[in-house]
Amino acid sequence: MKAILLIPARGGSQGVPRKNVRLLNNKPLILYVLESIKNIPKKYDIDPYVMTDDEEIEYISANAGFKVIKEEKTTGRATLDDVTLRFLNVLNYQPSDEALFLTIQPTCPFIQPETILKALDTLAHNSGSILTVKDDKHLAWTIDENGVPQKLYKER
Repeated sequence: MKAILLIPARGGSQGVPRKNVRLLNNKPLILYVLESIKNIPKKYDIDPYVMTDDEEIEYISANAGFKVIKEEKTTGRATLDDVTLRFLNVLNYQPSDEALFLTIQPTCPFIQPETILKALDTLAHNSGSILTVKDDKHLAWTIDENGVPQKLYKER
């Protein structure tokens, strides 16, 4: 089964400037994720892409053997959903296409190939979607008396 992987990697960042190319143990942050993807056990036909607006990220990704989709400089206001939809439109992906789709953030240097494989296995055996999360009270939600989700924060 085919597995399309998207690594969305902007060049700018409001919180940590140039975070995707900052060095961690003398290696650009994004390179850790790219290497983990390269080492996924060969159970699926992995088709990985990096989508970026940045020449340095494009260079690092291409040198690591990844396909790169270059986009215009971004404002940082687009959501992950927006980026994913643009990416799928560029690929001309159709929902009827039989493929798994997984987005992996470039800011996850400790993600292991086995974790990515487990996510793909979960997707392959369950229709729908999955999301890995960390418990963070900063973006907390609750359910009101009518059963409607309500955010407990003012800004993202």
